[in-house]
Amino acid sequence: MVDKEIKEVKEDIETLENMFSALVHILEKKKILSDKELDEQIKRRIDKDKKLKKFEDL
Repeated sequence: MVDKEIKEVKEDIETLENMFSALVHILEKKKILSDKELDEQIKRRIDKDKKLKKFEDL
């Protein structure tokens, strides 16, 4: 990748992280979701995703 492309990807990731953090903060503030629940849900999704076949692997 070219430095410019890497910088753009980093900026996109940073934007997504900020959006995710803001959403989690709102959900916690409204007592809709806790850190523990979020962590558990993320772990379940990661485990589930590991079991799926990737299109690139076919």
